[in-house]
Amino acid sequence: MRNWVLPKRWNGWTFWEGFLVDPEGNRYTPDMVKASIFGQELMHELAGSPLQVYSLKRELKKRVDALQDSPEIVIRWQDQELAVKLPKAGK
Repeated sequence: MRNWVLPKRWNGWTFWEGFLVDPEGNRYTPDMVKASIFGQELMHELAGSPLQVYSLKRELKKRVDALQDSPEIVIRWQDQELAVKLPKAGK
C-alpha cells in the first residue's frame, strides 16, 4: 500500500476519523468540503471569468450598436419585465 502525502501548501492538515482537520483543529466532513468546492464553482459561474465578461460585453455592445432609432433593452426575470431606454450613440 502506498503512503499518501498532502502537498506542501496543505502542511498541518491531517485526516482524523473521517474528518479533514486544519492546523487550528477545525474538523470538516466530506460533505462540508464538497459544499465548499461547489460554492466556489457557483461563485465562479455567477461572477464569470474575465474572458467571459469581456466576451459578453463585446456581444452586448454589438447588439446595442445594431439597434436603430430608439435603442431599448428588455430585461425579463421571473415573470418581471423591465424596458431600459439607452442613450443614442454619440451622446
